[in-house]
Amino acid sequence: MNLIDTYVSEVGRHLPQKTRTDIEAEIRSALQDMLDEHARRTGKPVDDDMSIEILQAYGSPEKVAASYQPERYIIGPRLYPAYIKVVQIVLPIMGVLALLGLGFSLGRADMKTGSIFEAIGQAFGGFFGSMISVLGSITLIFAILERFIPALKMAEVKWDAHSLFKISPPDQVKSVELVVQIFFTGLGVVIFNFFPHLINIGYYSNGSWWVGFISTQTGQAWETTLLSEAFFNYLPALNIIWVLTIVLDSILIERGRWEVWSRWFKVCIKAMMIGLALVMLAGSSLIGITAESLVVAGFPASSAADTLVTMMNQGVRAALVLTILFGGWDLVKTVIRLVRIKPPIMVSK
Repeated sequence: MNLIDTYVSEVGRHLPQKTRTDIEAEIRSALQDMLDEHARRTGKPVDDDMSIEILQAYGSPEKVAASYQPERYIIGPRLYPAYIKVVQIVLPIMGVLALLGLGFSLGRADMKTGSIFEAIGQAFGGFFGSMISVLGSITLIFAILERFIPALKMAEVKWDAHSLFKISPPDQVKSVELVVQIFFTGLGVVIFNFFPHLINIGYYSNGSWWVGFISTQTGQAWETTLLSEAFFNYLPALNIIWVLTIVLDSILIERGRWEVWSRWFKVCIKAMMIGLALVMLAGSSLIGITAESLVVAGFPASSAADTLVTMMNQGVRAALVLTILFGGWDLVKTVIRLVRIKPPIMVSK
């Protein structure tokens, strides 16, 4: 049995037809020279054992055949940057649309408490299924462009070193954003603890209605706070989260950068907020009025009262859902970042 011919034939099976003959001849010649050289050096005749030794050192037929062909890509280097940009644009849009759809679904007045987590699970399942389908379609389109339009090239963007000045270090804090967050968090603490009656719904003797902060008009016939007793039961927990947020933001402004401990602090606050939002979502309504009370107070039509109360409850539930989803996403990203942080290497002196 001629092992060299068998080996060369195996290599040829993995080569394109148009180059197979020339490459097989080149490999056969190289192997024959190696056998002859090995036989001269050892003083032994060429036999199967010697052929096996030479072929083993030369490599597997698949590996040798691959060395004679260009690298293979589903999406090559010239189109890969554009492919990544398209994915980075499309997938977040899908995520936002999925979150909005979930928010409206959970905001339905007829949504039962026991169905909330089932709806969330179905939404996530649908999102990931759609994501895989869209990602596969994008990949297929770029693969077709790679194969059938070889001359297609993406324009190169000229890089300017001055752009580095616009990039903030990853641990640098944005003081302006933190100041704004402190202001609105503090405003929430003051309003919900000391002036909750400012968030009202009112009815005037002239037949007009208003919803929101307290009105300065005269002639009020009836008014009541929008918030239910259930909301005020959650207020102590909300106060803890708000105070911790203000404390963390103040420390970050003073230190000017994120550190491992402050990121874990943020993780704890986020986890508390998500947990509280889940409890609030599954609990009693946070809106303290009913359609019946509006009608008794003089609301012009029961159907309009039902619509108003339903819209307010849907808005609150949708806000809680978005808080859970966006907060959960931010929490996961922060934890992943912390896990990837390598501890400093201690050098012994």
